[in-house]
Amino acid sequence: MGEKRGKMVRTKVTPEMLDEVANLAINTRITLEAYESPASKEAI
Repeated sequence: MGEKRGKMVRTKVTPEMLDEVANLAINTRITLEAYESPASKEAI
């Protein structure tokens, strides 16, 4: 088990994958900000 320690696993990341993750992060931020807005708190 100790043999694998220290070895880097290299994964190919495509520009499309980066775009997908970036969009997910932006959408998550927008969603969280919407939940934290005063208008949202009044609706609950």
